[in-house]
Amino acid sequence: MVIFKKLLPIVIIFFGTLHSVYFYQIKLAPFPIIGFLLLLTQTNRLPKALLNVTISLYVIFIINAIFGLINSVENYYFNSILGALIGPFYFLSFYNYFRLRLPELQYGIYWALLFHIIFFYIQFCCFHLLGVKINYLQMITGEESRVEGVGVLTELIRCSGLCNEPASYSMFVNLLSFYLITIRRKINLTLTFALISCFLSFSVSGMLFSLLNVIYYNLFIVKGYSKFLVSIVGISLFSLIFSYFYYDILVLFFESRFVESEDASLNTRFNDGFKYFFEQDIFMQITGLGLGNYPKGEVSTVASGYMAIFVHLGYLFTALFIVVNLFLISILRYKWFLVLFFFLFLSSTMTILNIHYWMFFAIGALVSRINEQPTNSIILQST
Repeated sequence: MVIFKKLLPIVIIFFGTLHSVYFYQIKLAPFPIIGFLLLLTQTNRLPKALLNVTISLYVIFIINAIFGLINSVENYYFNSILGALIGPFYFLSFYNYFRLRLPELQYGIYWALLFHIIFFYIQFCCFHLLGVKINYLQMITGEESRVEGVGVLTELIRCSGLCNEPASYSMFVNLLSFYLITIRRKINLTLTFALISCFLSFSVSGMLFSLLNVIYYNLFIVKGYSKFLVSIVGISLFSLIFSYFYYDILVLFFESRFVESEDASLNTRFNDGFKYFFEQDIFMQITGLGLGNYPKGEVSTVASGYMAIFVHLGYLFTALFIVVNLFLISILRYKWFLVLFFFLFLSSTMTILNIHYWMFFAIGALVSRINEQPTNSIILQST
């Protein structure tokens, strides 16, 4: 029982990040749901204010999902809204469990991050040292992850660990790293390898968010000129070494992404879904496509978090969603820099339809409860 209690925080957080371990036979990613069920076994009294906000989110989502059925449905997929239906209560359960266990939250985040980067570097080293391409998802689910390089990266592997693509891997690693940096107020060896792995994955968003983590650390965490100088020297050395080994590939890669536009992922994430939305009639723009309602063809309306919220909730429900979230942020005394950083990640593939969206939002609220002075242990704010 003691071992179970010690492992439970690690399992809950790590399972919450296994969104890509998706079994097409059952059309489900079971591990986040298992983590949710484990949370339900831990009974704590639910704060009434948070419960009321959770109910408000459900009212918004359910009414919006009904409009999804009323609107001209092209492709209605119920399983896709499972995260939105479970999400608010998952958030409430996760927050309620960890709010009295903040030290456990810290080592849960640490071990979840460590597991991800271990799988990443095994994959990376096996290819570069042995010429072996490991595809974890294919081993587990029978479905291949997007580790094969394309275009200028054809001869390489774009490592993604236990995720289906480098962008997803980088999103999980960068968010876990950000929260751990905020809690521990330092970048140790584990965090260094975590941030470097995002560059080695050749995910553009991963590289940008890793740099953002480093900038955040240097501007808001580091105290003293000497530490700042050491950090700058470290970044410079890494950049030189990385460029030395991958210079030709990097030049071609960035040209293809930003100059020649061979890769359509940026256009998909920031343009196609919005373009489709604004082509619809005014009623659908007001109510949104509705949760679970998708267009046929290659247009994605969930390519980024912002797109998923705006396109599926529409003008009306997006406004209501923002208002409820502002109440939630106020009730939780959520620190605004944590809010800002979290919502920056909505430019990634994380959406309200994913359970990990609600988990990371809850983690941010919990980190807000931790005092900001540097210490070797977590000090709780008096409440």
